Amino acid sequence: MVFEKSQSIVVDIAKQIHQANWSEGSHVSTQTKAAQRISGEWQNAVLKHFGARFSREYLVAALAVGYERIDLVDMHEGVAFEMKVSPKNTHFEFYRDIFKLAVHNKENQHFKLNRLVFITPKKGAEKLQSAFVKSVSTIAGEQLGFEVEVVGI
Repeated sequence: MVFEKSQSIVVDIAKQIHQANWSEGSHVSTQTKAAQRISGEWQNAVLKHFGARFSREYLVAALAVGYERIDLVDMHEGVAFEMKVSPKNTHFEFYRDIFKLAVHNKENQHFKLNRLVFITPKKGAEKLQSAFVKSVSTIAGEQLGFEVEVVGI
């Protein structure tokens, strides 16, 4: 994968925070709270490093129903970053994030996102190496107008 330097920094920050704070467990409430804390710490660290260049909890589109958000968006490069903290059910979040970008780019004519960087633990990233996922990524690039990168941390 070829990243801009800023994208590498965002991924490195995610990796450091994830490795320092995540541990596997079976208690759903505890895991959910840990995932939310890790995501928030990651977003805060990126904003501290880059300032206003990034937007956190970026609104996909002001639709009549629901307000989906993207974890982080590089407003200069048009890159969306999503982090799935847990390696469980990674594929569900991955496909949902593909649709977030597709809807965003359809609804927002002034600012298009040109890349999705999907960050997940290595175990989750391995689950996204199927031919189907690669086909979905190709469709995103060729028909929806944005590249997809899956990064295992």
